[in-house]
Amino acid sequence: TILVFANRYFYFFWVSFFSTMSLSGYTMATSPSEIQEEYPIFSMLNKVLLTISLILLVIGIVFL
Repeated sequence: TILVFANRYFYFFWVSFFSTMSLSGYTMATSPSEIQEEYPIFSMLNKVLLTISLILLVIGIVFL
């Protein structure tokens, strides 16, 4: 049950944060060069959180 709750938090965080950031084009930086510097970090964090949420989702489905 803990994994199910953890999965929900990771998944909802990923959906809310990355969909908002991706769709709105929002970033903390304002100049194009700063945005290009931030994108690899943003992309890596996106992949890590998505992977964690998918793994926890599969574990939650298997054990429920």
